[in-house]
Amino acid sequence: MGVLFSPGERRLRAGWRLAGQTILYFGLLLALSLLLVAGGLLTGALTPQNLLTSKLAETLALLGSIYAARRWLDHRPLTGLGLAWGSRARRELLAGLGIAAAMMGLVAALLALAGTLHFVGFAWETQPASQVAGDTLLMLAVFVFVGFGEELWLRGYILQNLEDGLNLPWAVGVSSGIFAALHLGNPDASAVSTLGILLAGLLFALAYARTRRLWLPIGIHIGWNFILHSVLGLPVSGLQLGGLLVVRVSGPALLTGG
Repeated sequence: MGVLFSPGERRLRAGWRLAGQTILYFGLLLALSLLLVAGGLLTGALTPQNLLTSKLAETLALLGSIYAARRWLDHRPLTGLGLAWGSRARRELLAGLGIAAAMMGLVAALLALAGTLHFVGFAWETQPASQVAGDTLLMLAVFVFVGFGEELWLRGYILQNLEDGLNLPWAVGVSSGIFAALHLGNPDASAVSTLGILLAGLLFALAYARTRRLWLPIGIHIGWNFILHSVLGLPVSGLQLGGLLVVRVSGPALLTGG
């Protein structure tokens, strides 16, 4: 029984809990995706609308699977993962958004000074302003779902169960490695991009470890993706649907990320 259950506790060991949640997640995601495809709400086209529908399904599957796992496998409340809301949570969420804005602004400034980032124009100069505004809001919603869902899973359920089974340093390293591995299928993924995502995962994990809540990494994650993609017009995880700025990037992949 010691192989299955945690010593002194009436619940499965961390590894079994992680396996159970993962199986439940992919089962729910498959069911939701089939329903959306059958209903004509999800097609193969890469559009903000399809991305939003897809990310909503992923977030619902994650939330459902983690709620079920926390209740029946962990015997812990969902909010115990660091989701309790209050004034401190609001400050940490806003701080995360601010940190991301500062980071992305600094990156863009350094690339511009190095001569690898070139400003071309504004999106509304070649597209209707209403379309630009609508797509920007849709992508904001996409990145809210991505930031919340991935942090709930990677820095919430996975990291914290790994910490229960191992320790915090191992949990930070392994969960960051999983985060990088999940992005290997992205368009144009490379060793450089995978290293960058691994380092981003470490940053998000350390933000959780510093506060013991998920709101700071959620804020950084949402701000990182939205500002990089929808404001600066740069690719995120191989995704490029255009931002408010139109830019051109040149130079070695080691400097620009590829």
